[in-house]
Amino acid sequence: MIDRLNILELFGADKNKYHSCIITCYSFDFIFFEQRVLPMLRRAGMININVFVDARMYQQQLSNLDGNYIAKQSYSITPIKLNGAFHPKILMGVGKNNGFLAIGSGNITNSGLSSNDEVWGAFHTFKEESNALPLFKTTYEYLQKLK
Repeated sequence: MIDRLNILELFGADKNKYHSCIITCYSFDFIFFEQRVLPMLRRAGMININVFVDARMYQQQLSNLDGNYIAKQSYSITPIKLNGAFHPKILMGVGKNNGFLAIGSGNITNSGLSSNDEVWGAFHTFKEESNALPLFKTTYEYLQKLK
């Protein structure tokens, strides 16, 4: 039997591991992110959080918010407009000595991170000690192009 884990739990709760996080997704739920995801990232010590989301889905989510929603936005969110859909799902945590990289299929929504069966590949680094460093480097270079 396969154990089901929430990908965010792999960040852990050690406030000394990571200081920054970059997230990419197609679909983003503001309320879910601020109530469920953001607290987990903060527990893991992340103070610099950047989210890149498909521009059309971003506008759709904004239009779905009711007047009762008050943004507690202590993170950066950047809509990405492409001819097609912006569809990568990446979670990257960066710290002085540690790195975390997850590439998968889940969006930043309740179903994408909680109830759907999503597939993720997760990698950790410590200083320069990881066979996954080329993957981290390639992913980071890709993310830099989004700025």
